[in-house]
Amino acid sequence: MRFFAAMLAGFVLMPCAHAAKTVVFKAGRNLQEAIEREGEGTTFLFEAGTYHGLQVNPHDGQQFIGENGTVWNGNGQRYAIGGAVGNVVIRNIEFTGYNAPAQHGVINSYPGGDGATHGAHHWTIEDCEIHHNGGGGIAIGNNFVVRNCHVHHQNQIGLIYGGNGSLVEGCEVSYCNYNAAYDWGWEGGGSKFKKANDLIIRNCYVHDNHGPGLWADFCGSNIIYEGNILENNYAMGIEHEISHDATIRCNVAYGNSHGVTGTEWLYGSQIFLSTSDNVEVYYNVVRASVGETNGITMCNQPRGGNYYCRNNCVHDNDITHTVAGGHNGADSDYDQSTFWSTGNNRFDHNTYHVVDLDAKYFRWNDPGGSGWSRWLTWQEFRDMGQEQNGQFDDNIDLSLPSFWGECQDLFTYFASGYEGVHMQQNVATASPRDRMELRAQVVKSAELAIRVPQGYHTIQILDARGRKAAQCRLGDCTAASISSRELTGSGVYLVRALGPAGTRQTTVMVP
Repeated sequence: MRFFAAMLAGFVLMPCAHAAKTVVFKAGRNLQEAIEREGEGTTFLFEAGTYHGLQVNPHDGQQFIGENGTVWNGNGQRYAIGGAVGNVVIRNIEFTGYNAPAQHGVINSYPGGDGATHGAHHWTIEDCEIHHNGGGGIAIGNNFVVRNCHVHHQNQIGLIYGGNGSLVEGCEVSYCNYNAAYDWGWEGGGSKFKKANDLIIRNCYVHDNHGPGLWADFCGSNIIYEGNILENNYAMGIEHEISHDATIRCNVAYGNSHGVTGTEWLYGSQIFLSTSDNVEVYYNVVRASVGETNGITMCNQPRGGNYYCRNNCVHDNDITHTVAGGHNGADSDYDQSTFWSTGNNRFDHNTYHVVDLDAKYFRWNDPGGSGWSRWLTWQEFRDMGQEQNGQFDDNIDLSLPSFWGECQDLFTYFASGYEGVHMQQNVATASPRDRMELRAQVVKSAELAIRVPQGYHTIQILDARGRKAAQCRLGDCTAASISSRELTGSGVYLVRALGPAGTRQTTVMVP
């Protein structure tokens, strides 16, 4: 009960005149009655154990904090915590067994409606595990912080809505819509952020969802996707749809869209801009490695309103096609003359690694004047004014791109390593993750240098699927080096330091 005792100690030491009330809650009591009785600003601490059938609406400023091992089993309730109040904190609780309807969350940030507006504001949701529930995991309202949460095996979707000014950071979202119960093209998979503005999605590991990984749809603006890893999602890794200004940078996207091949027009991409404008896409590592999936594409369609594919810039990305298929580029199925002449969409300074230098990996305006795009070779793509400073080669060794130093600091979170075979068998075994200050870098082509704080005795290195690749013991020192020859190949690795002080972890890209 170390975590719980520390929390109690913190409250005891606060000056009495200003101390918020703290209530230790035990299973079997009526939580909603306690919420009404204790009022605004109360902190509820939950002893380890399973709490059945809880469904509550908090007051402003209330906190719900679990001792390690706290589980809320909904027993079929529609949601766990919901409402339109502000400054709620939810921390270190596992939520399972809820039957939220489609387009609603187990943590439900609004009392009803279509989610276009959110009364809930300034909630902090940290270190929670949300799994095996109906509907969505977390419905995000205005100025939310969702951090270090593991959302998986949701029947429909992991994260929904997004509100204004919210941050999603360090989360793992996986295996959502795992039974394909919902048409992903409507809403299913990792996430769908609707009418989200000034949203940041950072350092998340989004994988194996039946649908897109990260998806903003309808009237979003000023969205930043950075430092995320998108892997093995059924549809697009990142999709920015009928929305406006966005930055997509320093993400790793590979093996996505295996259910939506590149033969289906320009869908089936690792990164996809759908009838959106003013998006900058740069410093991303993209691997189109399944079938004829696409790299980075954009399309223009008649979607109504002020939605048009224009003023998008795709530059300085590292894109690999491991088969002779798939595309990068753009197309429009209406207003084609205007789209091609004034759309101002640009591809430049990107590097492409392919298996066949003669294959047509690009889509752009048909030189024959049909108005539709045409499959193009590298030289034909350049003849259309694109990639005047780009590079095109057949080196597919997946080496570290030159720009990666600009991105390394973003990768301060990664998967815990617990997902492995148990997660694939739909057994919940994951635990919340902490922000880590561990540092790891490749100092030579064959040496990985690792520096850890005091109090750690073991270093483990795991691959992207949580399999142990290397391990070493530390003496009294706080640094170690490991030969990269011990690893299974190039790519992103998780570095963990273990000791009495807990676990710290970071990631490193090994060329």
